[in-house]
Amino acid sequence: MLLHEQIEHLCESLKLNSIPTHWSSLAEKCIAQDKSYGEFLLSLLKCEQQQRDERTRNLLSRMAGFPAHKELNTFDFVVV
Repeated sequence: MLLHEQIEHLCESLKLNSIPTHWSSLAEKCIAQDKSYGEFLLSLLKCEQQQRDERTRNLLSRMAGFPAHKELNTFDFVVV
């Protein structure tokens, strides 16, 4: 089994869903910036945490039943 396949398999079993898609690009970036293994691991874990936080926010927003997402730049202030 190839290295990336082993990483994907272990991440799947550990429920680290974002690492398989980001580890390769983060590894290349860390190599280019001459970062340590610890800094690489920290980057991976931060990426995983950000993805989990975003999924949690999206899930909670859907569960709350908020109306459709609207932004101020699409609001018609003339009507008000």
